[in-house]
Amino acid sequence: MIARQGKSRDWHFAHVKKDCGSMGETALHIAAKQILLDLNGQITIPEETIRKKGWPVPSQRVSNPMAKLNDLMTHVIPERLVSAFNVRIEPMDWMDQGIRPDVVLERNGHALLVEIRVTHGVDEEKRRRIRKVGLGAFEIDLSEADRNATSDELEALLISKAPREWLGSGPIDFRLMACFTV
Repeated sequence: MIARQGKSRDWHFAHVKKDCGSMGETALHIAAKQILLDLNGQITIPEETIRKKGWPVPSQRVSNPMAKLNDLMTHVIPERLVSAFNVRIEPMDWMDQGIRPDVVLERNGHALLVEIRVTHGVDEEKRRRIRKVGLGAFEIDLSEADRNATSDELEALLISKAPREWLGSGPIDFRLMACFTV
């Protein structure tokens, strides 16, 4: 607790922000995690672009021969529907890695992390920690979703309709994507 002794307000005690835990979590965020659990992790993962290591991203219009070479050095995997055998909500066993993902989808010994954005996205420090772990992780953006959305509307947003992006470079292990494909 912090003593607040202002000149224009009555003196009072306030909670220290970090002590509040998940008190600031929105109902939409909680409902989204529960729906993912109920759906057995059935979700569309975003498109990913894979480049040969060290191959630069073109920064401007390139010549035809360079465009062909770029196509050879780049592979795009379209978005796809996946499901999991096991879905865990905010598992504590990731705390030793310095992260607490919103949802972990697990199948055949592989894990895929899912973050849900409602009021704020994943910060750079958490992105760095996720990359360090070396697992695929993406964020579903519900920041523009109707706060009074029905369960069916929220389910559609989570499965495929809401914007989503990879946190880092997408899945590291191609076996992971093969084992998650529906």
